Amino acid sequence: MADSLPIDQCITIEFFGVVRHVAGVAGIQIALTQPSMTLRDLLQEVAQQRPSLIPNIVDSTGKLHTGYIANVNSDKFVDDVSTLVRCGDSVLLMSADAGG
Repeated sequence: MADSLPIDQCITIEFFGVVRHVAGVAGIQIALTQPSMTLRDLLQEVAQQRPSLIPNIVDSTGKLHTGYIANVNSDKFVDDVSTLVRCGDSVLLMSADAGG
């Protein structure tokens, strides 16, 4: 993520474990044109930038496959794609069993 965007204009996506291996990078940033978006919209954007994540981690509808989960701001784990994420948020994508 060498060319960082201003934190208040983007969402930082970090990849951990298998997701990082498949994505081929540690993370990316998604620029926003509005204050928030759903996790589904975010995952679709992530999949456009890292097509290697489809179909095994993110499906074509923008939903995480079973066995994968998102963590928003190191605060809560979510798999509900209607969850809102906002400018400045950090989202970690990982295997649901990555913690052991």
